[in-house]
Amino acid sequence: GWGSDQAKRLIEDEKVIGLLGAYQSAVTKTASVEAERAGIPFINPDSTSPDLSKRGLKWFWRVTPHETWFTADLFDFLDGLTKGKAPGIKAVPKEEINTLAVAAENTEWGAAALREIGKFAAERGYIILEAIKYPHKAADLTSETRKMIASKAGCFLFAAYLADSVLFVKTMKEMKATPRLIWGQNAGFVEADFYKTLGADVNGIVTRDLFSPELGKVKPV
Repeated sequence: GWGSDQAKRLIEDEKVIGLLGAYQSAVTKTASVEAERAGIPFINPDSTSPDLSKRGLKWFWRVTPHETWFTADLFDFLDGLTKGKAPGIKAVPKEEINTLAVAAENTEWGAAALREIGKFAAERGYIILEAIKYPHKAADLTSETRKMIASKAGCFLFAAYLADSVLFVKTMKEMKATPRLIWGQNAGFVEADFYKTLGADVNGIVTRDLFSPELGKVKPV
């Protein structure tokens, strides 16, 4: 794959002493194997498939939480909504948001996201009505969006990179989708081009990103 080829080039031709990357879990998976073979450090700040750090590699270090942590946070958030813990928002009856339709791209990361959502849904008493794997950078997401709407799920959950995130939101708007909650698992939903492209259509969409309270000690805000 592309990640493997680039890692080989950097290691063999550029003679690097370490690698930092990648963004997509699928690229990290193959590139880090090349670093392992060469016996050089591979530091990973962004990829969140839990399986990456379960391979027994000696030269792979991940410095971000992974999908298990983030999915637990999602369900804590949903539970919090039902218990009235969100400031300024009245408690949401659980029956309004306990049904889920999930769309995840068919890559290492998307598969991990779908698996973790399924696990936590079962543990927390949420029902998955539709679970969709779709191709990375799909040209059309009409059928996937139609399935999600037809499920009548209260929450639409997405694991999508930028192009797919934008296309899903545009398609949902065209189809006048009205779930109680739309949630994107980071990735495309936090990139600047997401809101630059969609403008006001991002209003009401929930996502997550990393934040360290330690920053407040360095520069109080």
